[in-house]
Amino acid sequence: MRMTQVFGLPPAAYVFLDEHCKEEDCSPCPHCGKPTARKRVCGVYGSAAELGMFDDGPELLEYTLKDNTKVRETVQSSEWSSGPCIFLMLVDENGDTVISWDQKDIDRA
Repeated sequence: MRMTQVFGLPPAAYVFLDEHCKEEDCSPCPHCGKPTARKRVCGVYGSAAELGMFDDGPELLEYTLKDNTKVRETVQSSEWSSGPCIFLMLVDENGDTVISWDQKDIDRA
């Protein structure tokens, strides 16, 4: 079956975001009102839909870091293997690479 395969960010990017991303309280307790969870401060800034098999590529997110700078997801590579394989990477506000896939991992997909 041909379909869009979104590989997303490399595992190291999630580690980076866990350590550096600004978070906000969410999910208040129904009894006391105190937050029971936190979530990353991020928002959708674009889409990679044109790269998908049926215009179904992923939404691209921009994350706010603890120092109030931002990093965003961008398409690193869109290879073809029974459909597009979309690899994302993180770039900073200047467009410089923060975390990306190793080419060997992309080649193995």
